[in-house]
Amino acid sequence: MQIVTSDFTAKAQGFMRRLVTRALMSFPKDYDPSVGFFTIGVSTIGGADIIKGSGDVVAEWDKFQYDDYSYRLKSIEVTRQEEMVNSTTLAQADFTFENHDNYFTPSRGSAIEDLILPYRPVKLYGGFGTEAIPQFTGITEKMPTIDESNKVASFHAIDFMYSLFNRPLDQAVMYEDKRTDEILADLLVQFGISPTQYSFDAGFNIVKFAFFDKGSKFGDVVKELMEAEMGRFYMDEQGTILFKNRQNYSSSPVWFFNETNILDIQTSKQDDIINVVTVKANVREVQAKQKYWELQSAVVIPANGTVDVWADFNDPVTTADEPDYITTATTSLYTTNTAEDGSGSNVASGISIASTLFAKSYLMTYTNANAYPVYLTSIELYATPALVVKQIYVRYQDDESVGKYDERVLDIENDFISNESDAASKAQIIIDDYSAYANQFELTVKGNPALQIGDAVNVSVWGSAANYIIIKTVNRWEAGKFTQRLTVRKKVFRTFFTVGVSTIGGSDVIAP
Repeated sequence: MQIVTSDFTAKAQGFMRRLVTRALMSFPKDYDPSVGFFTIGVSTIGGADIIKGSGDVVAEWDKFQYDDYSYRLKSIEVTRQEEMVNSTTLAQADFTFENHDNYFTPSRGSAIEDLILPYRPVKLYGGFGTEAIPQFTGITEKMPTIDESNKVASFHAIDFMYSLFNRPLDQAVMYEDKRTDEILADLLVQFGISPTQYSFDAGFNIVKFAFFDKGSKFGDVVKELMEAEMGRFYMDEQGTILFKNRQNYSSSPVWFFNETNILDIQTSKQDDIINVVTVKANVREVQAKQKYWELQSAVVIPANGTVDVWADFNDPVTTADEPDYITTATTSLYTTNTAEDGSGSNVASGISIASTLFAKSYLMTYTNANAYPVYLTSIELYATPALVVKQIYVRYQDDESVGKYDERVLDIENDFISNESDAASKAQIIIDDYSAYANQFELTVKGNPALQIGDAVNVSVWGSAANYIIIKTVNRWEAGKFTQRLTVRKKVFRTFFTVGVSTIGGSDVIAP
């Protein structure tokens, strides 16, 4: 839950609530790198500095020079949803401006006519009285939709996480024995995201080996890491990138819902049930240096020329010794001869090599300074390959749920899961959360815009009360009315085994 004042909380619970919304946009996308957090006695009221929220991060998207269009704002709808299993959350927003003077209409003489373009930064706020708290930070996805009859301009925006998720890696990367958060932090460097722009928990999952090829989508990489970690990766309402490990949930409710503030309720459908989980993984480990590749047939190097020789690997390789003209078999080597079959004279001079490792291939460029052609009659490469050393298969099911609803199977294939214990724990967590009917509700409520994905709320309906976790929020402001729709799911909280604290044979379970 966002940190708000006691007055904001009182207004959220009140019978009559005066709503307030704000919309800031940067059509020129001017950048002010001097922006920092607001400091009493130093910063200017109404200036560029940002009032500090619950985090301590200033992101690059905070540093645009925003103009206030709140006086034109007619409606806001912000949707956030956590994806099942891989636990990534993306946000999108739709908002509408009054456009009686064609200010937002392209080619109609507006002062911002040349700036009405896609990918304009936007920040949306909503709240009560004079307190409007952050609801969305992102960019418009396309040109506005102009409604001439009603004289409004409608925008659709996506949070900056969407933008990051669609970005390809600009270089291949490999990791060995790294935590989830360490890999995420390193990958963000490729996109110019510094540690001041995110806040990460320490991950529990240790990835034995990971290889991501150049061009891999960042979003695909993150989803696979989150699926293995069972953590959460998202951008919050203020634009801070967050990673929460799988134990970072609070079971203490931050808000209570009952018949006084629930306007409508729907139970989950049978299709939401998962009562059988299979987990498969191929575990790779980097091996000691060994002979891993050799040339299959002779290659000619032209007189005073060069030739490229590619070695293609079945497995990723972390290091490879560059071949040298030697005869020992403890490191990479090559041999040369004036004859293709090796029956001529060996050539020990005038040959040079340059090489580049590409994880699953190795480029060797040989140069021949001699006035006659020379044959590469053999090449042996010694390398440290990451080989599959273990295959994991775990199947876990809830017999009672299967008996009621038949098998509802989820198959997980993820090579970042490194042992059977982790695989079994992940399967158990999913079964705990998804095997029962009515574990999920969709609520329309007298809402609180400070509620966030991952918050625990207490829902009291039909004579029983239980705690649930918010997995989706839809907040809408229009015509002086605030509507909030929440999707909440029941979650089983377990006390995980801690060495030196928990008792062998006690109730604590081995940490996933």
